[in-house]
Amino acid sequence: IAALCMLPTLVTYSKKELSLKQMLVRQAMQLILIEGLMFVLAVVEIENTHQKVTNVALVCLSTAIIYGLAILIMWYRQYLEAQKLNELLKKIQS
Repeated sequence: IAALCMLPTLVTYSKKELSLKQMLVRQAMQLILIEGLMFVLAVVEIENTHQKVTNVALVCLSTAIIYGLAILIMWYRQYLEAQKLNELLKKIQS
């Protein structure tokens, strides 16, 4: 199970710097892998009743929402840091 859980992290690994489009594609692939693994592992462990499958689907949906929010927060923090660096560069250049 631990090896399966490591699969989504391997998608975003790269030796070279990725373009924005490449990074977004890899993050989407990572989310799909996380959701798929969660769903498969949870469904395998439960009896195949409608209520339990619905609960697993709701957990997967909430995970996707949290993942999206985490990506947005990381982007916003990097944006603020870039703004600070740009201001510092303007001060140094003038």
